Amino acid sequence: MNIVQIIVTAILILGLIYIYTRSDRSEDFLLLKLFGYYILGSFRFNFNKIAIPLGFLIYLLFLHPKMNIRNKRWAALLGLVIFIVGLAQPAVENYLYQLPIKVKAESVNLYDFDYLNDWESMCQKLELPDQAKIEDFQADFEADGEIRELRYQLISRKDGDLVHYNVNFQKQRMEYIIRRIKIDQWLQYDRLVTAQRFFEVVSELDINKLKPEEEYVWYCIASRGELGSYGMRDRDNFILGSKGDIVAVDSGQLPLKGYYISLYGMYRLNEVTCEGRGYKDYLFDIIQN
Repeated sequence: MNIVQIIVTAILILGLIYIYTRSDRSEDFLLLKLFGYYILGSFRFNFNKIAIPLGFLIYLLFLHPKMNIRNKRWAALLGLVIFIVGLAQPAVENYLYQLPIKVKAESVNLYDFDYLNDWESMCQKLELPDQAKIEDFQADFEADGEIRELRYQLISRKDGDLVHYNVNFQKQRMEYIIRRIKIDQWLQYDRLVTAQRFFEVVSELDINKLKPEEEYVWYCIASRGELGSYGMRDRDNFILGSKGDIVAVDSGQLPLKGYYISLYGMYRLNEVTCEGRGYKDYLFDIIQN
């Protein structure tokens, strides 16, 4: 039972008790009758996806009690209120579900970042399953490692639903802002790497040493997180081994099937435009053909 249902149930119980205590209790089976008027007031009929308060209309048109007239009207009105709340409940629950969630981070410097610790904190806060997937990870950072921007998406199956999380890092507050929404499908879900595995791999990278040696306006580390055939021969390519070793890839070995992470610099073309240069791509979890 969620918070909205708890509030509605409390209103119902307290409302009926209040109406009963203000009634002439000499009438037989009064409490049951009041409850019946409540049920009638809350009864609805759906016509072409339009909810009609049929029960309350029946009360107005056909029922004319002789005792406790006002109190029975209150009970029917209470049912009508619950009917209206029931219509609004999905929108309210959806609004509450999509409110931003905050998770504290431990650093604003990418070179000192503890990805796995932050990920564990996020899993606990969001109650994420082990198989939560990650997509479109990107972190922009200065030469000294200070984060300019960090964002990514998470997709998970939870309680029978598919949930999409939009994660943005707020440097000033040292926290992640997460917004979630339930979705019907995510076509590439089965091809995405788990967030746990992705952060394990990123944690092993010495980003300061591996970033492009040339001086750029800022630097980026990015990954789509999607399993695919990699064949970009115009970049420096490497394979991340299971023991933390990094092996250069000859163009003749391409294409390879796996996931990859890109490290590159942003070169300023003019006052308003920059482009990525000096790409170094690091492949991991290669699938042999």
